[in-house]
Amino acid sequence: RISYMVLPEVLTDKFYKQLGFYSCTVSNFEQYTLAEFIHKGYFEKHIIRMKNYYRSLRNSLIFALEKSAISKFCKIKEEEAGLHFLLEIQKNVDSKILKQAFKQNGVSIPFLEDFYYEEIKNPRNPTLVINYSGIKKEKISNSVKELEKLLLQI
Repeated sequence: RISYMVLPEVLTDKFYKQLGFYSCTVSNFEQYTLAEFIHKGYFEKHIIRMKNYYRSLRNSLIFALEKSAISKFCKIKEEEAGLHFLLEIQKNVDSKILKQAFKQNGVSIPFLEDFYYEEIKNPRNPTLVINYSGIKKEKISNSVKELEKLLLQI
């Protein structure tokens, strides 16, 4: 892993004075390689390629969800938010029951409430956090069918 920071020139002296004592654990070779990668425009091309890939993946998944039987009671939200979106289940179902059904069927999709600091009493509409970064395009159809089957029986 390697990271980098781009600072305005007016902050570089302040950075070196206050934080320059930290030692870098990344070899010089890797640092110079990253610098060349960025300088020659390869990083920008990579970012554009990845954005296009994940946009296509997201659109395919959303299309499959919109064509499924669960589209009648599920609402897609925040689909422009990185590598995930929210799937709000607008069905009178307790999220604890839904979580148990997911667990019994080996479905590992986090609920939005899992990220809350405090427990929510009787959440209105359970909301799933759909992270699509690791799904393969050819598995979208089967994945949506599995989710559809599970949500229709509850």
